[in-house]
Amino acid sequence: PIFEVSASNVVITGFELRGVPVSFVKENAAILISESENCEIRENRSVDNFFAVYLAKSSRCRVIRNLITGSSESLTTAGNGIHMWYCRDISVQDNQIHRQRDGIYLEFVKHSSISGNDSSGNLRYGLHFMFSDSCRYEKNHFARNGAGVAVMYTSQVDMLENTFEDSWGGASYGLLLKDIRDSRVSRNIITRN
Repeated sequence: PIFEVSASNVVITGFELRGVPVSFVKENAAILISESENCEIRENRSVDNFFAVYLAKSSRCRVIRNLITGSSESLTTAGNGIHMWYCRDISVQDNQIHRQRDGIYLEFVKHSSISGNDSSGNLRYGLHFMFSDSCRYEKNHFARNGAGVAVMYTSQVDMLENTFEDSWGGASYGLLLKDIRDSRVSRNIITRN
């Protein structure tokens, strides 16, 4: 990683981060946050990185107003723009994420919010939930992804006022729901998928 953070109360802002290579055994990321609390990743530019922002076993962190652009042409060589694993109370807000595998990915994440992001032109999903309960995503724009959003094996997710458009991949859904419960989908626009 360019930045590898295991301390709490860290702010990373105003950087341009480039060229973290593909790895099939490590979480190569421009910014890797692990076992931390109260960190903020704000107003950075990530260009051509395997993963842009990777949070693991962290809580109460914010990822806001970053510009993330990948360059991969295939799923096997692309990482995610913003990746969260075993996290809670994370806020992902007002980011622009393009040309990654998944724009935003959550696995075993709780009580987190995804709002105001533009996650477009990604190879697989604009947003991908796996086993991530009690979360909310609202007022995001998902366009020209393989599929807009996938919510899988998850409960208590609020999906409000998002736009899902022009999904073009093999599983070209605007919104894919699989094995979810106690969730709410309201006031979304789903078009040309």
